[in-house]
Amino acid sequence: SAFEFLDYSSAHYVSDIPITYEDGMSPQNHNGQFHGSISIHNALSNSWNLAAIQTLKEVTSAVGSKKVVEYLEGFGFDMSGETFTLGHAIGGWDHGTTPKEIAGAYAAIANGGTYIEPHTVERIEVISTGEVIYLDEDIQAEKATAISEESAFMIRDIMLSYARSGNYAVFNSAHQIAGKTGTTNYASSHPNKTLAGKSKDGWMSAFSPDYSWSVWVGYPDDVANEKNLWLKDKTDARDIAAEIAKILHKEGLQNKYPAQPETLVKADIVSGIYPYVIPGEDVPANRIVSGYFKTSNAPTRVVNAAKLNELKSFNASVENGKINVEFAEYDPVSMTKENPVPTKDYGGIVLPYLGDENQIYGRVVYKVDVKDILGNILHTEVFNTNTGTLSYKLTPGMYYSINGYYAFETGTGTSNIIEKQVIGSAESVVTPTTPSDDSTDDHSTDTQSSEPNIDSQTSENN
Repeated sequence: SAFEFLDYSSAHYVSDIPITYEDGMSPQNHNGQFHGSISIHNALSNSWNLAAIQTLKEVTSAVGSKKVVEYLEGFGFDMSGETFTLGHAIGGWDHGTTPKEIAGAYAAIANGGTYIEPHTVERIEVISTGEVIYLDEDIQAEKATAISEESAFMIRDIMLSYARSGNYAVFNSAHQIAGKTGTTNYASSHPNKTLAGKSKDGWMSAFSPDYSWSVWVGYPDDVANEKNLWLKDKTDARDIAAEIAKILHKEGLQNKYPAQPETLVKADIVSGIYPYVIPGEDVPANRIVSGYFKTSNAPTRVVNAAKLNELKSFNASVENGKINVEFAEYDPVSMTKENPVPTKDYGGIVLPYLGDENQIYGRVVYKVDVKDILGNILHTEVFNTNTGTLSYKLTPGMYYSINGYYAFETGTGTSNIIEKQVIGSAESVVTPTTPSDDSTDDHSTDTQSSEPNIDSQTSENN
């Protein structure tokens, strides 16, 4: 639905973050962890519940639940008697669905977005009269568009890509099979304590250019409750579906998937940034991803530089002939680590977050320039932590300007610069005072004085 209503790209990143329902329930992932900003490919292939719920929340916030229900009905799902909630994203239905319904929905994805009601009878011949009733033709005539060609193509592309490896490798990729596993659990509050939290339903649904099929394994609720039965092997549905795939495709493929729609384009973007941006110079390779985009929402803006956070404090002092420096620690500190992953705090849970455009240029370092009285740079040094001692040797009695700022380890751009002035003396320790606010943005010194102002602090943007 996010492809259809929000025009998301196949390279979109979703949020696998904590969420609490209105009734106080907090759903979890099957591994009990949160993963922050992740690709749709990652979310689907690993069945991360919270990413699915957050994405459905975005859709319903944008278009309303009524439109989402109509969307599901367009795929053949019976929504009568269902009270729609975000739990539908992870199988939290009141009455559930059937393998036939899911197979019909998957067929719509396979054939370009057109839904045809699943049926098992092609025609009926009345022997006494010779009349032939062509059920298949009648049903084909009532086919309807469930999803756009563009959305169907992108969903199919993602599902095909992850179905070639991992838990899905049991399928023969030569047959262009895409699929999705699914497991539902009994509620932790289930009255039968033996079943509480145990696996209840196991699913595997798949499609190829020729067929779609769906497998469910489990026990009827009354039988499960009476005999304390639950799914102990979560791979049964997958393995059965794989055997069906072999039988269905023993003669090879007869058809092809619909071609890429002309209204879809492929492009590179910076991962996790929305609205989408095209990577410019110096963007690290690990932040560049490729995907399909509807032409109406294709990226157009190129990002070439990012702003670093403001440097709020910087101090320099001389001790034993060496310059010691101290910066305000960069926030988030994770950006100063090797192979940095930008993060965000979700109520005390810190998770990867790629949505900040100012954090796409990799590692942030603490940088110092030593200048002489004329402004010439004598020495530049980079630190990976917010404190350090410069390796530069001072000349006793000489005045120096010490400029501190944040910078990217690779690429261009810096934060504002704070300047401190010191005297090269092995005996003295100079700790400049903080000036008044109206001098913060003034990078000049007193031109009428024969000596520099040791206590000045300036700030400028570079």
